[in-house]
Amino acid sequence: MTTPSQHFRTASDGFLARINAVQPGQWQNPTPCPAWTVRDVTVHVINEQRRTLSTVRQRDPQPIHGVAVANMGQLPTTASGADLTAAWSQIGDELAATIDDPSCLDVKIPTPMGPTPYRDMVDALPRTC
Repeated sequence: MTTPSQHFRTASDGFLARINAVQPGQWQNPTPCPAWTVRDVTVHVINEQRRTLSTVRQRDPQPIHGVAVANMGQLPTTASGADLTAAWSQIGDELAATIDDPSCLDVKIPTPMGPTPYRDMVDALPRTC
């Protein structure tokens, strides 16, 4: 039986593998998300999960490895040399740690359905990767 953090880590590692599989000429390829490129989707996931992490850790989100901060649902500006592998690795590692930290589980996370305790969102985290 896997723990929630192990389950998340498996999904996070899978997302990281997908980031690493993107070839330089593929970042601008279209995705099923209308008008979003592969890079846009990747940056969106990094931004949204960074915002979750910042809320759980009760701190302001910070730019990370060339990815600026954007409001929920918006795409952040991204430096041409942004290291998306390093950005996701850091976010994934920190999110996995919060899942095992009881002090984080009752923090309310803003969602489209209203504030939700982080403990209730933990099972959904792997599906966002």
